[in-house]
Amino acid sequence: MEYMDDLARIAAAVRVACVAAVDDAGLPVTCTAEVAGADGDGLYVLVDRADECYKLLASRKSMALAGVEGALDPDGASLSLRGRIEEAAIEAVLAFAAAPDAGAALRALGCCDIAAFRLYQATGELVERRDGQVSRMPVRFGEERMNARVKARSYIVTDECDGCRACVSKCAEGCIDVSIVPAVIDQDRCTRCGNCATACFQEAVIVVK
Repeated sequence: MEYMDDLARIAAAVRVACVAAVDDAGLPVTCTAEVAGADGDGLYVLVDRADECYKLLASRKSMALAGVEGALDPDGASLSLRGRIEEAAIEAVLAFAAAPDAGAALRALGCCDIAAFRLYQATGELVERRDGQVSRMPVRFGEERMNARVKARSYIVTDECDGCRACVSKCAEGCIDVSIVPAVIDQDRCTRCGNCATACFQEAVIVVK
């Protein structure tokens, strides 16, 4: 199935979800979100701008999302995703023909100021229950954009590394091996986000091209 078909079906199947961001202590902060629609640039998620989670999502630029359709019904779907986000114009989301009531679920909860995020790169799984059968579909999208932006850039750890593990706490992919010093970054799994370099107190993580 084509990438766009997958995203459109996910958006239609799971409208209300829980999203999470990580605070400064490394703990998850969650809030209710609405899956509003999808286009060629990704999946659009709406949150309450007044919620503490909104500020973390905006600053961390990453999100974990879980949603369920028909939780108490014999047929339904559950979705889990984690990936990279960016803020999007709410007007663009509300223009989706497939989601003329975008924001209705949040407004029903008393939200007056809605913010939109575009989940543009993510991995996860969609589990569907239909007629007594359960199917699991891996969901993965957005690598093309990530690779186009950073295809000539790699992060490596130099001998300045003292094994403090600060880089690991900021690596969303878990691709840094700190069992040895200097630490080693798995280049096949690294998304080149640069969080490890920002976190390193020794400035031991450098970019090579």
